[in-house]
Amino acid sequence: MQSTPFVSSTGETRNPIYEGQFEGETVEQADARLHWAKVAMEMARNASLSAPSHGEQVREWNLSADGLPACGKPVLAYYLNSHGKGRRIRAEYVKAWTVQADDLSDPDTECVEYSEQEDAYYIRQGWYELIDNWDEYGRIAVHEGVITHWQELPAAPSAGSQGGDV
Repeated sequence: MQSTPFVSSTGETRNPIYEGQFEGETVEQADARLHWAKVAMEMARNASLSAPSHGEQVREWNLSADGLPACGKPVLAYYLNSHGKGRRIRAEYVKAWTVQADDLSDPDTECVEYSEQEDAYYIRQGWYELIDNWDEYGRIAVHEGVITHWQELPAAPSAGSQGGDV
């Protein structure tokens, strides 16, 4: 499955998810990011990423190349960082022109695109790490690696199982 390219404010059609450079990224950084994405895909074909612990229900990893989660749905995502280390993060995938940027978004420093038709800013297409405990940001673009896999988040524990508030 191919990701949908988007048109930048300069009219250039780009697909930073699987090819090319992100804004401000050197050619060497782009090459390294793409290299580790290929390594991760190969590793995933040869081994299982899922190793359940005591009582944990087995959940299957989905290849990002085979399909993406619903736009804006929080999931567990997997990628290799620039050192080849596997990382799991809580993330969401945003499709182009679907999530309007809030009033706090800075178009000069954040991943936003301007729509002249609607006179509004939108979050750029791509994967975003979700952060709950940072007042200034709720999502940060994933730029160090390429998300190769994702899976549904597990259900939250019940209040009674933890002996207190959850």
